[in-house]
Amino acid sequence: MRIAFPLLAVLAVALFVSSALAAAALSLLLPVAIFAMAAAVLLRGQVFSAARLFRLGLQSVVVSFGYCGDVARCIFAPRSGNPALDDNAFPAQYVRLEPPQFVELHRAQQQVAAALRVSAADELWMSPGIELGIGETKIEGRKVRFLVVGLGLLRILSAAELRAALAHEFGHSRAGHLRLGRFLRHSLDMLILAQLRFRWFDPACWGSTVSAAVMRAIYLPWSRAREFEADRIAAGLAGADAIIGTLRKIREHGPALSVALGEVLRRSVERRSGPEQLSATAIGFAALLPQAERRRLSVQFEGDPLDLGGRTHPPVAARINAVQQVQTQGELPPAVELPPERLAQLDRRLTFTWLASLSVRSQVTAPAMATPTTFPEERPRTREELEAPTSDGLELDLDGTWREGRNRG
Repeated sequence: MRIAFPLLAVLAVALFVSSALAAAALSLLLPVAIFAMAAAVLLRGQVFSAARLFRLGLQSVVVSFGYCGDVARCIFAPRSGNPALDDNAFPAQYVRLEPPQFVELHRAQQQVAAALRVSAADELWMSPGIELGIGETKIEGRKVRFLVVGLGLLRILSAAELRAALAHEFGHSRAGHLRLGRFLRHSLDMLILAQLRFRWFDPACWGSTVSAAVMRAIYLPWSRAREFEADRIAAGLAGADAIIGTLRKIREHGPALSVALGEVLRRSVERRSGPEQLSATAIGFAALLPQAERRRLSVQFEGDPLDLGGRTHPPVAARINAVQQVQTQGELPPAVELPPERLAQLDRRLTFTWLASLSVRSQVTAPAMATPTTFPEERPRTREELEAPTSDGLELDLDGTWREGRNRG
C-alpha cells in the first residue's frame, strides 16, 4: 500500500500531462494546416483568399502559443507557493522564533531529528493553540524548514509526550511524506487550474477530470496510511506508551481547548482588548467547560470509527491499537520538562502579536460559553518595549523580517 498510492498518483498526473501535451500539439498543428491551405490557394492565383488565410494563420499562431502557455503554467506553476504544513491547517496566528529564543524546545526537536536522521527545523513558528506540524518554505531566497508548535499543546503534554509528538512529525519527514505531500499539493493545484482554465471539449479538460477523480479516490486513504506510518516511527523511537498518552491527551483536551481559544479570541475582538496571556486564558476557559461538554467535544472530534468519511486522520482508537505492539528501538536522553516560567513568559510576549494579527478579521466564530469572565487589562506598551530582548534572549520581530547579523543557534 505504501507504493500503491504514490504509483496511482503518478499515473493520474501522467494521464493529465499526456492529454494536455497532446492538446497543445494539436493546437500547434492548426496554424500549420492553415498556412498550407493558404499556400495552396495562392498557387491557384487566388491572392485575396490566400491573404485572408495567412492572416487567419497568424491569429491562430497567437492563440496556439497562448494555449501552450496555459498548459505550461498548469504543469509547472499552477499556483504561487505558500508555506504549507504536511498534514495540518496552517494557524492564522503565529510568530516566527529563531532557535535561541526558545532553546529548550529547539534542543528537544534537535534530539528527535538527530535520532531519526533527518534535518532539524531551522525556525519555530508559535501559535496559541494545539497545532503541530513540520514544513518547508523559502524566506528571503533561502530554504527554511519550520516547525509550527501550539503553545497550548506545550502546556497539556508532558516532556515525554511532547517528544513523542515531535517524533511523529519528524517521522513524516523520515518516511518521505514531505516530498510526497509537495508533489500531491502541486498535482492538485495543477488539476484544479486545468478544470478552471480549459473547456469541456478540450482534451486537457478530459484528462484533468479523470486524474482529479483518481486523486480524490486515493488522497484520504493515502493520508490515513501516512499517519499510521508516522505513529509507528514515533513509537519505535519514543515508546508506544508515550505516543498513546499523547494521542489520548490531544483527544481529551484538544477539542475543548480549541473551542475555548475561539471564544477568547471572539471576546477579545468584540471588546478590542485581550488577555495578558492568550494561551493560558484559553486553558482556563477550557477548564470551565462541564465534563459532559468536554466529553461531547471529544466524541465529536473522534467521529464514528466505522465511518471514515472525509477524514485525513484515522480514529484515535485505531491509531492507539496500531502502535501497542511496536517495540522501542531508539535511545534518547531523559526527557526534560519545559520550564513553566518560560511558557508563561512566551505567552505574555507573543499574545500581543497574536491578537494584532486579528486586526484584518471582522469576526471569529466559536460557540458561546455560558460562564462569564473578565480579561485582565494589559498596559499599552511601545514598540521598543515589545521588541527589546529580555534577559533570557527572547526577542520579537513585529515586521517578520529578521535583522541581519543575528546568530543562529
